[in-house]
Amino acid sequence: MRDPHQANLPNLPSTTPHLLLLLVLFFTALLYSNTLNSPPVLDDRATFIDNPAVYIDNLSFASLKQVQAGRFGRTRFIPMLSFAVDHLLGQGSISQFHLTNILIHILATMAVYLLAVGLTNTAVAKKSLILLTPTQFSLVVAALWALHPIQTNCVTYLVQRMASLAALFYFTSLAGYVWARIGQSGPARTTGWLVFLLAMFGAFFSKENTATLPLVALMVEMFFISPDLGRRIMTRIRRRHWLLLAMVFLLLLPLAAAKLTTIAGSYAEAGRHFNLQERLFTELRVVVFYLALLALPLPGRLNLDHDFAVSQSLIDPASTILAGLFLGCLLFAALRYRRQNPLVAFAILFFLLNLLIESSVIALELVFEHRLYLPSLGFIIVIVALLDWGSRLVPAQNKKERQTILFLGMMITCCALAIATSIRNHTWQDKITLYEDIALKSPLKPRAYTNLGREQIKAGRHDEALTTLQKAIALGQGQSEEYINAANNIVTIFIAQQRFQEAADQAEKLIRNRPPGKLNLDSFPLLMANQAMAYAKLGRFSDSLKSLRTGIKIHHPDHTPLLLAAMEAMLFEAATKPEGRRQLDLKQGPAAIFAKMATVLLEDKDHKNAGIYLAKAPAKAKALAIKKDSLLKEPESK
Repeated sequence: MRDPHQANLPNLPSTTPHLLLLLVLFFTALLYSNTLNSPPVLDDRATFIDNPAVYIDNLSFASLKQVQAGRFGRTRFIPMLSFAVDHLLGQGSISQFHLTNILIHILATMAVYLLAVGLTNTAVAKKSLILLTPTQFSLVVAALWALHPIQTNCVTYLVQRMASLAALFYFTSLAGYVWARIGQSGPARTTGWLVFLLAMFGAFFSKENTATLPLVALMVEMFFISPDLGRRIMTRIRRRHWLLLAMVFLLLLPLAAAKLTTIAGSYAEAGRHFNLQERLFTELRVVVFYLALLALPLPGRLNLDHDFAVSQSLIDPASTILAGLFLGCLLFAALRYRRQNPLVAFAILFFLLNLLIESSVIALELVFEHRLYLPSLGFIIVIVALLDWGSRLVPAQNKKERQTILFLGMMITCCALAIATSIRNHTWQDKITLYEDIALKSPLKPRAYTNLGREQIKAGRHDEALTTLQKAIALGQGQSEEYINAANNIVTIFIAQQRFQEAADQAEKLIRNRPPGKLNLDSFPLLMANQAMAYAKLGRFSDSLKSLRTGIKIHHPDHTPLLLAAMEAMLFEAATKPEGRRQLDLKQGPAAIFAKMATVLLEDKDHKNAGIYLAKAPAKAKALAIKKDSLLKEPESK
């Protein structure tokens, strides 16, 4: 007699689940096809547009070394190499980058399916399923995961292919492990082990949060392959082993404390408006917030740049301790009922464990949806498994009818998620629509208005941009991270309108009224360059030189060449005007200007760049500059 648990959907051939998987992959690609021309945003520019390391002409060993020597080095070598290949193939086409991201998402969906099939084909997991067959369960999980709108922040936001590639290798590695352990033939097991190892190294060289992979592989073994492994290990541990472990723990404790102190200090270096303790408390609420987003992913709730209030303590706000208790209950339930429903227990632990690195002590920003790409699989498995378990309560004539109702209900849910994903992707049509969406949903976040204001400037909407940036300035008084950036953009507006006196006045006012505390000075050299330009246009060449010197002293590697070029251009202009020559004690001619540049840079102890201009200066000017430099190096009299 045929086992009803292995039955397929009514009147459908046995190949239907695989055909449905192809249909899911097709619709997934279709949903993201309206993002092929979506512009790069936020970290995209610094990562693969303004990064010379990813501009390669071929795939030679020298090119690989060039990519590896660039930003992120070896830690995220595979994603950076993929950006380099996109540059090579697409010749600057943004569509090439989006196509790669979509392809990665499709491959990750296939890996999710294979992993779920492997897990549910173990003897332990089969007992957890009530109505759905392993193939049907895996198909539903893969479809819900792929079509969920939370994934747009990994697929449409180009730089987050780091997270999607990491997840692809992570899922593939786990699938390889499962199939290696349950394979019926030697070649199948060998292939599984090979896939497990290769994909694991691929994950490690994609993103650091994949460090949990070995632990999750051990969980797979203990939950699905060898359920008694933990008990056998515990029975073999003797008192002396516990004593040894305690000694090792005590020896490592000072190292851990020192590392924790270093991590705590990194918060100030990163310019965060929260400390280590506040982040740990806040992340309790963040993880619950992530669960809420996964459960109710309405487009109006999704945001590229969330503004999340910091928890000052466990009871401020009170939701902090409630969130901690809720997560503690989830953890307890997973451990307590892991034998009754290992699939649900494993998925809960999978979700929590894969948020541990990015939602704990590291001085990262508080909330980003792309961090859910990998752990969201755990949430999806829990939901499908619980619905499968609860389907027994559905009124129906027989098991097959309940199976059909459940499966079709899942498909309707997939359609709803697909519509939400399409709506969410529409927000990414251009930078202004995206940043307007952020500003609407994060009205108290200065960065939202700074980014929107910058794009409005590019679009020539200067009046709107000025209003937007004034909001960023007002908010920046409390959160100084974006203050200088917003100030620079305000001065840029007046310069673009050739209102140089107002540009100079605004620069002076904004610098004078800057908020106390540590500022993010990344844009400060640019602000100095804009102030210097305004001064030069007003004939205040001496003030212009002071501003440029101040900007160069920041030693920002991306902006110093621009400031040096601006100083050189300003001196050439000043040399053509009697008032400019008088203010700067400057003579006409390139040699005199290069000598002036060298002298100024030597006074500011910038010997590297001074040497460049000394080489262009005449012998007499060189001698004077070097003599002046030697006097500056003499120790002061006591």
